[in-house]
Amino acid sequence: MGSDDLTKMRAASNNSLVRHFTMHMAQGRQQASLSNFHMERKMNLFKKISFTLIIALGISGITNAQDQVPVGDNGQVLNEAQIREAVKLDPYLINPGDVLAISVWREDTLQQEVLVRPDGHFSFPLAGDVEASGRTVEEIRETLVEKLSQYIPDIVVTVATTQIGGNKIYVIGQVNKPGEFLVNPRVDVMQALSMAGGATPFADTKDIRILRRRGHVRMSIPFNYKDLERGKRLQQNVILQPGDVVVVP
Repeated sequence: MGSDDLTKMRAASNNSLVRHFTMHMAQGRQQASLSNFHMERKMNLFKKISFTLIIALGISGITNAQDQVPVGDNGQVLNEAQIREAVKLDPYLINPGDVLAISVWREDTLQQEVLVRPDGHFSFPLAGDVEASGRTVEEIRETLVEKLSQYIPDIVVTVATTQIGGNKIYVIGQVNKPGEFLVNPRVDVMQALSMAGGATPFADTKDIRILRRRGHVRMSIPFNYKDLERGKRLQQNVILQPGDVVVVP
């Protein structure tokens, strides 16, 4: 084989190497381009997902903030004065079974504890029979001052509640702990259900009833637990009165 032939073979080999190298470089650039394209798509997708999450969280935050605004029974937003009025507790009203401590200043014989009878009255020396049920301690004190002042001038009377034994409610039916509950000073229907351990899985919480008796009048007050779970018809959650019976069917 002559020198010319060797030269041609070397040239052909070199050209083959150059073509191979060039193709390899082209493939590398193509793969890099595809990789960059996929990376860019992933970044764009990530940005879209992140933006969607931010919007969702923002809407959720606005909704939660709105849920925390105090509202009344009919859904209206309460102002500051209405909020103060709503959280103010009414004075406790005496019930049969309560025990009162009555003291007349400088009169040792007129210091005693009295039990409010089932008819709502109690007896006290010189004052006779005094009505107590459904009245505040201050109203009872004023009545005693009026009755006793005709016997004792410049009288000073003190009345305090020592035992609250008459403020009882009852929860019966499909609850975990049915029974009689002594409440101090008062509870609503939701609180009473909590005291009774909550409803059982078989309870019809849409048809709960509050049975109330006032003298010869009997009432059945409906209560739908599902409504209150959804924040609706909040006025159903009434304050229970002594002797009320919550029936969970």
